[in-house]
Amino acid sequence: MPRACWSSALALTGAVRRQPSPAWRLTAPVSARADDQQVRGILQRLQGVKVQEFIAEEATDLEPYGLQPPALHVRLNVGQDQAPLTLMLGKVDTERKGVYAKHGETARVFLLPQDVWDNLPKTATAVRDKTLLQYEREHITRLETQSPNEHIVLTTTGPRQYAMEQPVQTAGDGDAISGLLWDIKELKAKEFVAETSEALELYGLDAPRLRIALWEKAPTAQEATQHALVFGAAAPDGQGIYARLAEAPVIYLVGTTEAQRIMGKTVFDLRNKKIVAFTTEKVQKIHVQYPASQFTVERRGKAWKLSEPQKQDIPQGWKVDRMLYELSTLEYAKIVADTPDDGSRYGLDAPQAQITLWQQDGTPLGPLLVGKATDTEMAGTQTVYAQVGPHTPVYALKKDFLSSLPKTPTELTAEK
Repeated sequence: MPRACWSSALALTGAVRRQPSPAWRLTAPVSARADDQQVRGILQRLQGVKVQEFIAEEATDLEPYGLQPPALHVRLNVGQDQAPLTLMLGKVDTERKGVYAKHGETARVFLLPQDVWDNLPKTATAVRDKTLLQYEREHITRLETQSPNEHIVLTTTGPRQYAMEQPVQTAGDGDAISGLLWDIKELKAKEFVAETSEALELYGLDAPRLRIALWEKAPTAQEATQHALVFGAAAPDGQGIYARLAEAPVIYLVGTTEAQRIMGKTVFDLRNKKIVAFTTEKVQKIHVQYPASQFTVERRGKAWKLSEPQKQDIPQGWKVDRMLYELSTLEYAKIVADTPDDGSRYGLDAPQAQITLWQQDGTPLGPLLVGKATDTEMAGTQTVYAQVGPHTPVYALKKDFLSSLPKTPTELTAEK
């Protein structure tokens, strides 16, 4: 598959121009967004640079200094009524740690610090904006991913809150989806492979491996703006993956690791895997039942009290808070059955633990039934079967969370 490589000569004809907005744009050799940070860096370096040494006042032969022709020619247009400021850079003198330079048509040659040369971009690619998509994450209202085997649709319901509409209707994983939006926004081109979209099949972009569409709507906008990104084949040398923005002509090469972090997201990764969704501060009452013991705790102001099997203070309320935290962060590792017809297969008819929460308004959550343990659902991992209420899916949970839960009322009321 072909790959383009810019030659250093292009830098001599490259140009960036400030747009009506604060952004800069590359106008030659291609029309594209410029990297604002790079352009500002160029201007800051040139504005602050001082002559290190005056070499010749009237140089008749510029070739010894690498200035005939110059290695780099910089021209700054500072205003409509002012003549352009020009700077020519020539050969680097490593002994003097400088680079030979001159202004415009003048014959004076001087030496500038070598870091001026080292830090100035030499190609159009170096000054080109390598960010593929520009958007504000908090303004994204909809996200769709389409691969040959999977179609995912997510919509925003609040700050860092999402709903999955396809392939199932469920809550989305706020952290995972926010992370995906960040990874897409931060994706940058390693190379600009082609400026035209001809022969897409050479890059695997005629039948993309993944198509992503984003809808962005700012609070003041009348309509949403759609962004689209597609991923094609891997480069033959394994150095990246080809990508393209919707119907735009440019073909990019992006890093394999960065692309795989986006392309590897599945329905399971993006759906909310919390077993019981609640806010710990709003839980008023907890009932825990084991085959050999059971207890109930209730919130009294800022303190937790044991109410069953007897009323008793809980000196170390953090023990209850820790139990609530473990339950609030508990996620399933696998959906074993969407509509189980026989709970006894999973030990849910005689659970090893049963936990019910009540919120401040009296609404119950659960019960969370924890069935028998198994090592067959996930290779190399001990899990337990679980279900939250009747007629709900059976999940596989990692077994280790059980060890953090108190087993008797005495564990809660003990001073240690």
